[in-house]
This record gives sequence, structure tokens and C-alpha cells, in this order.
Amino acid sequence: MNLPLGYAYAAAYAGIRQVEKDDLALIVTGLAASAAAVFTQNRVQAAPVKLCRRHLHLSRGLVGAILVNAGNANCATRTGDAVAQAVCRAAAKLLRLPVSQVLPASTGVIGVDLDPQRIIDALPRLVSGLGTDRFDDVARAIMTTDLVPKTAFAETRLRRGVVRTAGMTKGSGMIQPRMATTLGFVMTDAQIPPAQLRAMLKRGVERSYSRLSGTETLPPTTRWCCWPTALPECARTGGSFSRWKSTSRA
Repeated sequence: MNLPLGYAYAAAYAGIRQVEKDDLALIVTGLAASAAAVFTQNRVQAAPVKLCRRHLHLSRGLVGAILVNAGNANCATRTGDAVAQAVCRAAAKLLRLPVSQVLPASTGVIGVDLDPQRIIDALPRLVSGLGTDRFDDVARAIMTTDLVPKTAFAETRLRRGVVRTAGMTKGSGMIQPRMATTLGFVMTDAQIPPAQLRAMLKRGVERSYSRLSGTETLPPTTRWCCWPTALPECARTGGSFSRWKSTSRA
């Protein structure tokens, strides 16, 4: 398994799940990366979905981190928007990123308030545990009703070198073509502008997620897929994350 260069991953238990099992995950890019996303088509959307849309617009398609929690969808509550904003601000402060470059995602029970302090308190431990070899930990942390982690990997040889792609997703049954409560994240070290990335992602989703059927929960709120791509420096050197990590701890 050769993962894309320029990314680091971490997972931890924040106390969101009722059982002691990792329920908080972080994906970080060494440099600001191009990003694209597709979201649920339902009228009712969870706070993280709405905030992620806004952040992608404000950052003009750049991402520095994806923060995911499982066990609570942060949906259909009075505090959802405030919770999503608070955890993004806390992550951005620790990672020294613009808040708009932190993309939130939540999955789990609907209609139950999510305590943001549990995530905020776990963030220092999560950041200190970042590593380039923790991809599988994140894939397991985002699981809810899944029986096994769902991951895929590919390498493509181009004239200027090899491009690596790795993806993970979660969701068991709750899919339907309207994109219900599944999450998906795909990383690559190819250099792709955001506009082109969006077109590629849309075609990919039409040929994959949108062809699946299953049970649709109401409301289907947290289905989104993000495909960030590392900038050329990450692909060439593989050392950008190490330099970033040492700087962020200073």
C-alpha cells in the first residue's frame, strides 16, 4: 500500500460514542491542497454539511484539514451550527490554518446535541498523534454501522512520475441515489486545480455512489465526498508534512 505523499492522519477516542472506540479523526495536508466535494441532495442538511460548503467557497477550493467525528451526526439540533464552527476554530488554531481551510464532517445519531468540548479537549491529543502511517486508523474511526473498513488504493504512472490515490468511505445501507448518511474521502498527490477536480469528482460519484441503493434515513444529511490533492512540492519531496509539523508545534 503506497499512500499519496503529503498527508498525515490521526484518530482518537473523544467520548462521543457510548463504547470506548475511536470516534474522532483528522486528515491533514502538508500544504494547502485543492479540494472538491459533493453533498447530500436533500433539503435538510446537517450543520457540518452547510459549513463545509461555506468553507470551500471562502477558501476558493483549498483545504488544510478534514475533521471527522462519528457517533453523532450534529444534525437536527438547535446547537448544530455553533458546534461545527467551534470545533473548526479549535482545530484551525492548533494547526495554524485559516478556519476556512478546515472541513468538518459528522456521522452518527440524529437529533442529539453534540458536546463540542469533547472534541476540543481531544484535539491536542489528536494533533500530536498525526502520522503518515495512520490511514487505516482513520478509516476505522469513521465507521458506524459498517462491519469492516472500506478503503481503496491505486497508482498511476505518468510521464513525470507516479501518482498515488487512496480513498476511504463509511456507510452501510444508508445510501440511496440522493446521498444519505455516508462519508467518503479520497486523497491524491496529483496536481489538479479545484475546478477540474470538481468535474472529475462529479463524474466519479455519478458512476459509483449514485448507482447504489439502500435504506434512506430521514433526514439524509451527512453524505459528502472530498477529494483533496497535494501540491507539487508534496509529491516531489514527501517532506512538507515534517516541516509543517515541526513549525506548528513551535
